[in-house]
Amino acid sequence: MTTYIVNLIHAAWAFINDYLLIISLLGVGLFYFLVFRAAQVRYLKHGIGLLLRKDISYDDDKVNISPLQSFLTGLAARIGMGNIAGIAAAISAGGPGAIFWMWVAAFLGMGTSLVENTLAQVFKTKISNGEFKGGPAYYIRYGLKNKTFGIIFSLVLAFTYGFAFVSLQTNQISESLNYAFNMPHWVVGMILVFLTALIIFSNLKTISNVSAVLIPIMSGLYIIMTLVIVFWHFTAIPKVFYTIFSSAFNTDAALGGTIGAAINYGIKRGLFSNESGMGSSPNIAASANVKHPVSQGIVQMVGVFFDTFVICTLSAFMVLMSGVYGSPEAVGLEAASLAQASIAIFYGKVGVDILVIIIFLFAFTSVIGYFTYGQVGVYYFTENKCAAHAYRVGVLIFTFWGAYNTPVTVWNTADIFMAIMCFLNVVALTFLWKPMYIVFRDYQLQLRRGIKTPVFNVEKYPTLKALLPDPDIWNDSAHHQRQAMKVAQKQAQESRAD
Repeated sequence: MTTYIVNLIHAAWAFINDYLLIISLLGVGLFYFLVFRAAQVRYLKHGIGLLLRKDISYDDDKVNISPLQSFLTGLAARIGMGNIAGIAAAISAGGPGAIFWMWVAAFLGMGTSLVENTLAQVFKTKISNGEFKGGPAYYIRYGLKNKTFGIIFSLVLAFTYGFAFVSLQTNQISESLNYAFNMPHWVVGMILVFLTALIIFSNLKTISNVSAVLIPIMSGLYIIMTLVIVFWHFTAIPKVFYTIFSSAFNTDAALGGTIGAAINYGIKRGLFSNESGMGSSPNIAASANVKHPVSQGIVQMVGVFFDTFVICTLSAFMVLMSGVYGSPEAVGLEAASLAQASIAIFYGKVGVDILVIIIFLFAFTSVIGYFTYGQVGVYYFTENKCAAHAYRVGVLIFTFWGAYNTPVTVWNTADIFMAIMCFLNVVALTFLWKPMYIVFRDYQLQLRRGIKTPVFNVEKYPTLKALLPDPDIWNDSAHHQRQAMKVAQKQAQESRAD
């Protein structure tokens, strides 16, 4: 009986880890690809153009962020360890073919990102200080009218980001420092626990402000370093493409990963990088002040494209052009250490040291960001201070656990939580296809009529209006009334002053 239970647990674990994520992510991506007739292709150019326009948002809002700010914030959250260690991990575990399947998943994921970020806008609400709040927990609660489902998602969000993803980041910091300086994993773990505790318990903002300046610089430096490699060795590009495509359908494990492993790790590591379908970016997208919810969905869709097809591809080319993968020197190298060994071929020890700094900044700021994401899930469930402190202690435990354990163990644990969170989100996205179709069709029809800047008015859709927690957000006439009131109040104040 005991053996049967153990085997059953192993089978369930394997199903969640190997199939649930892939089936759910590709399934919803393909569904919306067909429903919206390849919107990620037809609206990509349009989305890039939206980034440079200010007329898609209300210019009188001094509280909420603009669409461009939302795009940059979401991109900053995406660019990080997934683009470096995640890609190297995908290649080391699934072979070069994993990159092809990462592209496939990202292509479909662009459509999924369009949907989840649009719905986050549709079902957002405004709190007392004028800020917009929204995300999966909101469109689950109000769109599906299921408060329990929303609570479950918020708890999974808290565990996924606060525990599993935090441990993944600290694991890569530990791996990179061990590779570069032979620093013991337990020592790195203790240092990271101290630094993390210093921030999450004292609420210091200095490090966050410094990181806000350094992260864009480090991101730009990494992109420049990889671009130089690709351009300097441009003659190797056809060979790299051939390796990726031929390995994508490989059935011989001796050649660097079977097709099953390529699909598995390509999709998982790609999702960790671009987060499309996971339900994290909608929490940021909901904060943007836009005239039509679909415009924000399209903007975030562009973020997935840039993350995967540009930055992740540059990382993959760096690893494959170096020749380290598949060589005797690559034995025992995984994720961050494989990326470091690859960049050392082109830049030597200096390149390794620079990459250590980049990895540390990316990973450590992600730890703080993931803690914040997880805390949102906790607060949605309960605002009890004891629960909040217990959650912080749990984050510190997983901070050390991730730094001390092997990459395989930590990645597998993160994959489990990531699969569950993604599955819950895409189930909600599938059932909410009607509200999504209404707003997307509205946006599409306005563009066809030659309206350059579509504006969404929910009064035209009573059925949808009945679902929204704050329908006045999408009432254009109500917005103009508020504008008129502000102007009248300002004029009254000026007249009194005179």
